[in-house]
Amino acid sequence: MGKVWSFLRTQPGLWSDGLNIFVYQHSNAPDSPILWDFGVEGTGAFETAGEVYVTETPGSEAAVAVHQGPYDRGMTNPAPALVVSDGQRAALEVLSKSRTASHREVQRAKVLLMAAEGLANESIAKVARTSPGTVRAWRARFEAEGLAHLGEVRAGRGRKPVIPQSTIDEIVDLTRNSRPEGQTHWSVRTMAAKVGVSPAQVQRIWAARGLKPHRVDTFKLSNDSRFEEKLIDVVGLYLNPPEKAIVLCMDEKSSIQALDRTQPSLPMTKGRAETMTHDYKRHGTTTLFAALDVATGKVIGSCLPKHRHEEFLVFLKNINKEVPPGLDVHLILDNYTTHKHPDVTAWLAKNPRFQLHFTPTSSSWLNLVERWFRELTEKALRRGAFHSVPDLINKIEEYLAAHNTEPKPLIWTATADSILKKSSPRPRRPRSHQTKRRHTTWGPRQGTRRPQMSRIRLALQGLFRMAQADHNARLTE
Repeated sequence: MGKVWSFLRTQPGLWSDGLNIFVYQHSNAPDSPILWDFGVEGTGAFETAGEVYVTETPGSEAAVAVHQGPYDRGMTNPAPALVVSDGQRAALEVLSKSRTASHREVQRAKVLLMAAEGLANESIAKVARTSPGTVRAWRARFEAEGLAHLGEVRAGRGRKPVIPQSTIDEIVDLTRNSRPEGQTHWSVRTMAAKVGVSPAQVQRIWAARGLKPHRVDTFKLSNDSRFEEKLIDVVGLYLNPPEKAIVLCMDEKSSIQALDRTQPSLPMTKGRAETMTHDYKRHGTTTLFAALDVATGKVIGSCLPKHRHEEFLVFLKNINKEVPPGLDVHLILDNYTTHKHPDVTAWLAKNPRFQLHFTPTSSSWLNLVERWFRELTEKALRRGAFHSVPDLINKIEEYLAAHNTEPKPLIWTATADSILKKSSPRPRRPRSHQTKRRHTTWGPRQGTRRPQMSRIRLALQGLFRMAQADHNARLTE
């Protein structure tokens, strides 16, 4: 750092005779007693700290520049250097360079490090962009408490709530336990009108607690008495398929409509997406029977006019032709009545290599072919225009052929135990952040995940504990 000068201009009691600078007791110098005599060898810029440069003529009030050395302590009598142990200094240095700690902690760490070097409070305040009184308060708190409460705000400080806690509690209670008259859920405006606050305040209160009354999640619990048995059977086929066998996920996509648009569509251009009319013409329906090979991802499919047991038998015979002889066929399918028709049962008795595995009721998510049906709908059906049922069948068969050219298997990863653990009813455990209050304007944050601690935060905690132990040991000596 270069030369630093502290300028003192025409201060009462500071006089010069050209060779010496005198500090008098009163401003009516030189009649009052001399308190201090700064010897001056001459005028000019000096390199040694403490030397003085005189800029006024002898016998008049002096305007001088005092060389402070490599550091600008901002005043002639700075506060003594802050006593910091090696452990505390190490913790403060790590915290002052942290990019994950809060700004309050980083700022205080830098202030304490500068105070430990002996810089004056005024100079520290300029660098840290705070007031000298704040610097003195942080120094005093560190001398009394060490690093134990470095980043904490004292009680009574900080931003004050703009609305009382009782109003916040009322908003939360109304949101959870009541509904507006004639409506199914609250909005920020209806709640604001009810309680007498602004919609923005209601939004912040809801966001702080993870409350979203405008959203609803759907669910369906299976009431199958053999749910666990069927689940273990199907998942076992996914995770541990039998040898010398093929596992097929089979289902029907019924009533696929051949929809034609009422007006021609326009192609996509720059700045405009492809267009299609919202209304359509119906030309009939078809049913797709599909069986997905779990190992390879290939699909065996047939479009038939209906989905009775007769069509199901036709599709079973088609599978029997497609699967090489010598392989057992494990067929995963739902509990549709056509799958258990007496004619189907009789055919299965004549073809013992076919073994049916039924999914639990209301558990279509357990059948992998449902995922393939979604791909078919999104990529070939939803935006298509079909002039007739044969046209629809041709487009489905084109997609089926393209898919089987480069099939990609769907990998099942969930175990039966993990699924049973999630589906079993259990009491909800209260979260720690729901029972502890945070000193914020909008109260405790609920319904959010606690951020994972970074490695530097864990290291800082260890350094803080060591530094605090050194501080307590000094206090007991």
